Amino acid sequence: HESGKTYDGKGSKERSQTSARRVEKDTGDKHVATEWTPAKDERGAFKDESKRLDSHGGAKSDGNHNQIESPGKKKRIEDGEL
Repeated sequence: HESGKTYDGKGSKERSQTSARRVEKDTGDKHVATEWTPAKDERGAFKDESKRLDSHGGAKSDGNHNQIESPGKKKRIEDGEL
């Protein structure tokens, strides 16, 4: 986003664009770019989302627009990654 804040999510590239527009509408922070990568399965997608969110300061950080923790955090704990 224009402010430099990020939004981390899970889903298709199309879904990422929908989320970007929603965040822009909700916050006024213009969407400028999307970084999207595929995951091998849904569990992996949640875990990837959690890792990205952690790298951007975690939920509710001043550096991103994410307001809730990713369900992937719990999956990472279950898998012994955290």
